[in-house]
Amino acid sequence: MFEKGGGARPEAQMRRFREVINDCGLQDVEFSGPPTTWKHGDTLERLDRCLVNQRAADLFPNLHELHLDVSASDHLALLIYSNRRHLEQESQTRFHRRFQFEVFWTKEEQCEKIILEQWLQDSTQIGVVTKLQRVAQALQSWNKNTVGHILRKIKMLNAKLQQYPFDNLEEGVQESRKLVLSDPRKYMDHEELMWKQKSRVCWLQDGDQNTKFLHGFAKARGRRNKILGVSDLNGNWQESAAGVQQAFIGYFEQLFATEGCNHMELVLDSIHRKVTDTMNCKLAQPFTQLEIEKALKQMPPDKAPGEDGFSAQFYQKYWQVIGDDISRDCLKCLNEGADMTVSDHTLLALIPKVDVPQTLTDFRPISLCNVIYKLMSKAIVNRMKSTLPEVISPFQSAFVPGRCIHDNIIAAFETVHSIRAKLVEGGSKCVLKLDINNAYDRVEWMSLRQIMLQLGFMEGGLSSLCIVLLRFPSVCYGMAKLQAGLNQLGG
Repeated sequence: MFEKGGGARPEAQMRRFREVINDCGLQDVEFSGPPTTWKHGDTLERLDRCLVNQRAADLFPNLHELHLDVSASDHLALLIYSNRRHLEQESQTRFHRRFQFEVFWTKEEQCEKIILEQWLQDSTQIGVVTKLQRVAQALQSWNKNTVGHILRKIKMLNAKLQQYPFDNLEEGVQESRKLVLSDPRKYMDHEELMWKQKSRVCWLQDGDQNTKFLHGFAKARGRRNKILGVSDLNGNWQESAAGVQQAFIGYFEQLFATEGCNHMELVLDSIHRKVTDTMNCKLAQPFTQLEIEKALKQMPPDKAPGEDGFSAQFYQKYWQVIGDDISRDCLKCLNEGADMTVSDHTLLALIPKVDVPQTLTDFRPISLCNVIYKLMSKAIVNRMKSTLPEVISPFQSAFVPGRCIHDNIIAAFETVHSIRAKLVEGGSKCVLKLDINNAYDRVEWMSLRQIMLQLGFMEGGLSSLCIVLLRFPSVCYGMAKLQAGLNQLGG
């Protein structure tokens, strides 16, 4: 219940209302317009809404609810469109559907043959990024011309199966039936993997039933992540693709803008050297292929891919084919300082923080980096893990192995309890809570580098390499120019 002003609804009443919605299998319809539909004095509430069951959502995937202001009532009118496209404005911007490696391709023998053929062709004359692009094009062509539409193929094979009844015992009929049965089973396994990949659920295991619930989960996730419109920095509502794109580019360029490093000497004077020469010698050792392979094994295989469309599962499955070339390129960047511009493009996925996102701050940006970029980052992190406990203050209880962020909660609780119980002597006490808004997004790269050098990290070593790799690389599909902030790599 979206509400501004007025008293809260009784919890028992709302609980029964939610139970009715759950029992009937109803779900909200996407809407645009004001988030509230009723006004009385200073009280604003959303009393009116459109609810549909899963069958209606499947029949009308583009169903949309529009809130219209009318003078005849204190309620807004609800206009229901069966097709959202009638509301969308024409835009000059056209986005092609980017390539994404499908998990079910790994079940086809032909997939590995295509990858091997494309990878070894002119292997000494082209780079890794070009090879990946060529593999992507070949797999797309193969999927379109050979694999085809999975759901459509299952229907065709089921229709073909009807030609061979299970109770017909004539010679040859049962043999033909067995041959036909093998294909639907294979494609149903493919369909399960496809929906699992679309839904991004972590609880589904191979062999679980491919149910309507899973399909609905994937479709609901797609509807929730669809951006219908947003208010830009000036408060103007944008619905066109170009308008939404420019709104987010402007927001990110402002969010990740540098403000300079003023009075850094005051900070550096309070930092003592903690990295010893022995630590630096260990950190300065050349990276090896074993470290790259270790980083790959630590990655979850089914996380969302980066700009090139290849997930970690592709690299793990076909490492015997591509591993040597990938490792060689990573080691050139890590050990020789080779240019990594072509492999560091990143997508910023926008995850809604609230049910009805309206403003730019209602979305959480998640960086989707290419696996090659993540391999180098993880290799650096693995090497620095042994040094971090000596460098980071013992009062920092998170992001260090062996420490727990819950220790802060316990310490804060005990501190407040002691003050309330007057167990601490010395007069009045107070507790000050500091919260830095968008802390990771506001880190200055140059200040971080100076702090690492002050701690004792060697000039030109990991101190420089970390700043290059752990900051935000260039962002695709809009090319926002980011000048501050750190990448929070997941997986």
